[in-house]
Amino acid sequence: MQRSLGELDLFGELLLPLAVALAGAGLVWLVLTLLRRPLALASKRYESLVARATPLLLGLLVAGYVVALGSLSLTRHHALKSHAYDLGIFTQVLWNTSQGRWFENTVMIEYSANLLGQHFAPVFLLLVPLYWVWPDPRALLLLQTVALGLGALPVYALAKRRLASAGVALLLAAAYLLLPALHYLNLFDFHEIALTTPLLLGAVYWFDRRQPLPLAACLGLALLCREEIAITVMAFGVALLVVRRWRWGLALLIVGASWLLVTVGWAVPHFQNAPVYYFVVRYGWLGDSIPEILLTVLTRPLWVLSQLATAPRLEYLVRLLGPLGLLPPLGLPIFALSLPTFGYLLLSNYKEQYDIVNQYSAPLLPFLMAGTILACSWLARWRPFRSVAGRYALASYVLIAAVATTIAFGPTPLGRRHDPEQFMIDNHTRFAQEAFRRIPPDASLSVQSDLLPHLAHRREVYLYPNIHDAQYVLLDNWSDYWPLTPEQFGRALDELWNNPLYRLLWQEDGYGIFQRVDPLPIQHPLRIPFAAGGRPQLELVGYDLPPQPLPAGEPATIGLYWRPVTPIEVRRVRFRAVSSLQLWGPEGRAIAQVDKEPWDGLLTTDRIKQGAVYYDRYRLLIPPDAPAGSYQLRVVVYSYYSKRPWTVFDLSGQSTGQFSAPFATVEVAGR
Repeated sequence: MQRSLGELDLFGELLLPLAVALAGAGLVWLVLTLLRRPLALASKRYESLVARATPLLLGLLVAGYVVALGSLSLTRHHALKSHAYDLGIFTQVLWNTSQGRWFENTVMIEYSANLLGQHFAPVFLLLVPLYWVWPDPRALLLLQTVALGLGALPVYALAKRRLASAGVALLLAAAYLLLPALHYLNLFDFHEIALTTPLLLGAVYWFDRRQPLPLAACLGLALLCREEIAITVMAFGVALLVVRRWRWGLALLIVGASWLLVTVGWAVPHFQNAPVYYFVVRYGWLGDSIPEILLTVLTRPLWVLSQLATAPRLEYLVRLLGPLGLLPPLGLPIFALSLPTFGYLLLSNYKEQYDIVNQYSAPLLPFLMAGTILACSWLARWRPFRSVAGRYALASYVLIAAVATTIAFGPTPLGRRHDPEQFMIDNHTRFAQEAFRRIPPDASLSVQSDLLPHLAHRREVYLYPNIHDAQYVLLDNWSDYWPLTPEQFGRALDELWNNPLYRLLWQEDGYGIFQRVDPLPIQHPLRIPFAAGGRPQLELVGYDLPPQPLPAGEPATIGLYWRPVTPIEVRRVRFRAVSSLQLWGPEGRAIAQVDKEPWDGLLTTDRIKQGAVYYDRYRLLIPPDAPAGSYQLRVVVYSYYSKRPWTVFDLSGQSTGQFSAPFATVEVAGR
């Protein structure tokens, strides 16, 4: 995840930039008005030169954007600041797909082993040839930069059509390329939804020209990027009906609704092996299902609106609209197409969806930019703006607002929010290549988030601390610990150091590589299945004991080896378990016990890969008054949610009717 911009500085991020933009626009109007006659004579004399120069300047603008933002994006990646979520995910998905394993993914295996179980994005099939030519995550980063840069072309075309001036259109295209939200989108790894920005800009242009075939082509490609674009397609359908293009409007409505129904209602849940579309949970305050959510919005609109009036949501709107001079809503016929997207973003209780540092604003930017152009076109009908000077003043206002807000809160070196550490390549980051070379290219691997994108070209790569049955674990003490806190990372590292399934293979300059031991060093193998829901979910497959006798009054570290026996999707919803290690005395009752989740809660049993053996330590405090003698170790497994114990099964698959399984006898030395 990206670091949020935090609380809005209303003066520095909105009022001051808009004041500067107004002053600059006024100055442009004054200068052009005073020089009206000389400029008119010059334009007539050099008319053909001006006509040729404008497209050339547009090309230079796009090329400059691609070079500047592409360099920043690649530098950030080389500085180990790209992430598992999401560059690592998409890199592995595209690499697997190029190898014939369509959409396979293990980075987020705890949610879905197939990307289509998260988002329906068949566009990756179209990107496979790119990976055949250049199988590298940098290819995706550059592709995204080029795609976003090319969005300036439909912006220019629409502005030229609406404002009848190539020069004005050029200024507005430059404003698009300077939007802070565009830069954040470009510099936050790679996301398939970013590809919808130029496609929807193209769709707006062809809609404005009433050309349904190229409009449908742009929307069709955008549909392949993400399932929620179906909502935008439906919005275009309604817009076509409003302008009485009945056949095409109805067709887009049917296609959009059908795509949404099939992808959200069936395809994504099918590939995730889940009963419902996962992202419904982000709207839980409105209802437990899509029909319930829609019913709440339609029947209680005032209450819903009152709940949306929160500071983060309002700040999000300011940071989107401010760089365009607050003009987009004035271009209502086009801006209205963004309202459904605004709706599902602002209704979410997942705050990252309404923060410009993340990717979710990508489908909004086309309509904000087009709404601005339409607003300028409408204002140009007013007497103060009918002249050439007036139209240039409007475009200059937008351009200066974009520049000023980029300086105020943009992520590039021009901006006050620029973080140099995101682009710093030092000896430590260079040394990462040495660590990468020590990992066999086909070995399964668990690795930290910022290192994962560089090692994702393998069939099995996991985000640490999910080690599953990875052959190697690569860690960096100086890297970002996400999704762990520094304290949690320290605990997870301690668990790994003391894990007999792994041994330290190599360490240097803060990096460490652990290798899985083969064969597994289980002191006492066994098999005790525990069942929930009528079927075994988890097996105790072995244990390690400390030297005996165990001293009374001291903690004894006992290791248990566990193995999930059902797929993650079976365990995901209900079968999260807690294990209880108990010490039973001669009188037949527990005198000491430890209840815990794996790695003290850093791992959970509902997210561990089927068949992967994991080791867990239990520090059992022997009571100081325990008399010398033989004691029995028992284990109980119970539900994390309901606290109900799981049933012990035998190896034939039959229930024993017991909830506690004895598995070892230990000797205690009394005081």
